[in-house]
Amino acid sequence: GELTCPICLDAFRCPCTLSCGHSFCLKCVEGAWDAVATVVLCDFCNDGTTAASKTCLRCDMSYCVTHVKPHQENPKFRGHILVAPATNPEDRKCKTHRKELEF
Repeated sequence: GELTCPICLDAFRCPCTLSCGHSFCLKCVEGAWDAVATVVLCDFCNDGTTAASKTCLRCDMSYCVTHVKPHQENPKFRGHILVAPATNPEDRKCKTHRKELEF
């Protein structure tokens, strides 16, 4: 039988083998790495795997669903602006003026 990539499940195209010994299509590996690079992690979770659901522009911190609750429920945080988390600082700039978003 033909060897298949465990990501796309097709026959290998430009196969590459990682240091762990697993083989994938080069494009599949690059796509997986790009996907991981776009995940913003919660600044409060210690596991290093919990994705953030919001970033507070005033605190400059990213929070998962659990840790963002005080910002959503406590009146002390009423003036704080929550936005979708972004890995690229350019995503936090005004698209027209190219300046940092202000609160």
